[in-house]
Formats: sequence, C-alpha cells, structure tokens
Amino acid sequence: MKQRVPFSAGTASEKLPPATEEALIAAAGRLFRGAFPNTERSGCPSRDLLVSVSRHSATESDSRRVLDHLSCCSPCFGDYEKLARQNRLARNLKLLALCASLLLCIGVTAWYYSRTPEQQPQTGPSIAKEEVPPVQPQPLQLATLDLRGQTTVRGEQGPAAGTDLLTVPARNLELSVYLPLGSEEGAYEMQLLSERELRLLSRTGAAALVGNDVVFRVQVDLSSIQPGTYTLRLRRPGFSWRNYMIGLQ
Repeated sequence: MKQRVPFSAGTASEKLPPATEEALIAAAGRLFRGAFPNTERSGCPSRDLLVSVSRHSATESDSRRVLDHLSCCSPCFGDYEKLARQNRLARNLKLLALCASLLLCIGVTAWYYSRTPEQQPQTGPSIAKEEVPPVQPQPLQLATLDLRGQTTVRGEQGPAAGTDLLTVPARNLELSVYLPLGSEEGAYEMQLLSERELRLLSRTGAAALVGNDVVFRVQVDLSSIQPGTYTLRLRRPGFSWRNYMIGLQ
C-alpha cells in the first residue's frame, strides 16, 4: 500500500494564498497525479465542495479536509488541478473583457469626434440647412437561450416532436446561452446560418460555470436579420458542430 503524503492547508487561522497553492500543485503534481489511483473513490468529496475549495469560498475546516484528501487520491487531485486552471482562465477572461470594453469606449469616442466637423468661419450669408439626426445604434437588450433540454438537429430538420421552437428577439442582444447538460467550461465558437446554410454571423467567447449550469455569454446584433427560422451552431475549438433550430422574432 502506498504511503499517504501529508497535504495540509495549515493552521485553522491560515488560508492558502493562490501563489502558494500554484507552487504546491506544480511541485507535487508529478506524484499526486498517478501515485494514488483510489479506484473505489473512497472518501471523495462532492464536486460542489471541490469547486468551492478551488474558488477559496469554502470554510476553513472543509478546505483543510479536502486538501488533506487530495494527498491520497489521484482522481480528486486531477479534478482539483483542472478546476484551478479553469478558475485562472476565468479570471484572465474577465480582465481581457474589461480591457476590451475600455478600448471599445475609447474607439467609439474617437470615431464620434472624428465625424464631427469643425466650425468654419462664415464669409457669406448663412444658409439654413436641415440637420439629419444621426442613426443611433439600438441599445443592448438582455436575452436568454436555454439549450439545456434541447436536442441537436441535422440539415433542415426541425425541432423534435413535442418541443417548442426556441426564439430570441431580432435586436442588439447581450445573449446568455445556457449550454446542454454535460457541457464543459472554456472557449466556444458560435455561428448563425440561414435556411440555405449561409453564415450570417460568427462569434467566439468563453463559457463559465454559473451555479450548476455552464453559460456562454456573447453580444450579437440581430437587428438587421429578418425574422424567421435559423440554425444556431456551437462547438468547442477542434470539436464537431452541434446544430439547434431557433427562431428570430
């Protein structure tokens, strides 16, 4: 029987800093990934508790108990290591999104002032001109697309019998797509196809865990697309597309 390796989070008054956690995982990874297979999964914590510990939101006693268990269970250590990587990715994506929003605001402001003509001195009689108001973009509207209970379709096949066609408004949307059960967090690609399978738009982004669901949030402007039935395609990079029938109204 392999000897159990201590894996303690410290005293009850201490918390494990993220930097210490990363250094510990890097140093012990080669040992803990395969030295303790625990095929019967004896004493393994629930996934919800493992997620809470990886996000540093569990109690100190739960954190100590789970981290101590990781020292004698390679499967749980692998799950914890994966959750830690996903948490780091989520933090990096939030930072990138904040930077992108700032750059977008700067770009829109510069574009607006570049289109505003400078006041020129008038040398002759002034001529009244009718001002045409600029076209204002539609404000963002929040919308949800729930794919958790939906089945994929092929080609022009419609939704399965007994299920309603999912619909979203044909507007400028901040769209939250609830991915099917069993989906993983990470990068995703999304496309919208016409009935003739012409690609109308394409987006990329990241899906994150919200409660017990994996949600893919993306901004899409559908205001120029005619109402009707379309094919929504989703996939993780390198995997096959999954097609869903949706309606725009």
